[in-house]
Amino acid sequence: MNRKRAELLVERGRLLERVQRQRIELAGQLAPWVAAATTVTQWVEMLRLGVERVRSHPRSVMLAGALLALLGPRPVWRHARKGLLLWRTWRWVRTWLNPQQQRPSGATSSAQSPDGAQ
Repeated sequence: MNRKRAELLVERGRLLERVQRQRIELAGQLAPWVAAATTVTQWVEMLRLGVERVRSHPRSVMLAGALLALLGPRPVWRHARKGLLLWRTWRWVRTWLNPQQQRPSGATSSAQSPDGAQ
């Protein structure tokens, strides 16, 4: 009886080791899929937030559509690029003038902190 039990315990140990090796191998094989799934999840979340934004501000969407219809796509894109550049410049100047200003959550900075970490 004890010999049979010892054999079963040895077999159980081998099986547990095999399962552990298979888990490690599977984790390595699934790593690219996890990265892809994370990217897809982020895009879906951005799309959901965009739809929510459009639903909560329908006048803005109608105004943008009216401008596009009246001016045509080229002038609208040209002015949108200039507006974006102006907005980014304003944010940079405001941050430069007041470095203690709070950043929104999720914003990152390419500048290094005083301790040398990024």
